[in-house]
Amino acid sequence: MIEAIDSEKLDTERFVETQVAEIRDAVREGTAINALSGGVNVEIIDARREFFSALKGITDLEAKREAVTQTFYRDVFGRTVLESSAWHLLQGTILTDVNETVAGIERQHNVFAQLGIDPKKTFGFHILEPVIQLRNDGVRKVGKTLGLPAAIADRMPWRCPQRFADRSSHVDASGACGRNNQGNARSRDSHLQYRDQTAVNH
Repeated sequence: MIEAIDSEKLDTERFVETQVAEIRDAVREGTAINALSGGVNVEIIDARREFFSALKGITDLEAKREAVTQTFYRDVFGRTVLESSAWHLLQGTILTDVNETVAGIERQHNVFAQLGIDPKKTFGFHILEPVIQLRNDGVRKVGKTLGLPAAIADRMPWRCPQRFADRSSHVDASGACGRNNQGNARSRDSHLQYRDQTAVNH
């Protein structure tokens, strides 16, 4: 069970020091890949083809979420990790992601251990989650401690790659969501461009 850290009681400087030390201890002399969602200068991975192919013809929400999860970790980042010989993926799973998934409210693509899934056995790399004890308000406080301007720290979370999986219509390569009995929706195909950055010392 994950011990939550309430934002009101959060000592951000101590939290950052602790997490940096734990990441360094886990990665040691190796390399970790950062699963980032924009807002920084990074290398862009254009994974549209993989995701559109995986989502083709699927309208069931849970089936789409599973397709996104497998494509994201097994294919896109799995390939990047193996090509870089980085055996750790660093990502921003937060406590809300875990709670929603475990409670059956909505499966989040970035939750594994709490469902009995070992990422190392399943995908071939370890996943590090430094902010998993925090909710959005705590993450924002940590961001400001790290020097992020309020315009970035206070903005709404970027919901990539789950964006299309939250729609019950099918998705095609134009970035449009097709029509079904719940109507249609459109979303920019740029939501399926993924960003990564190699990081040695965090």
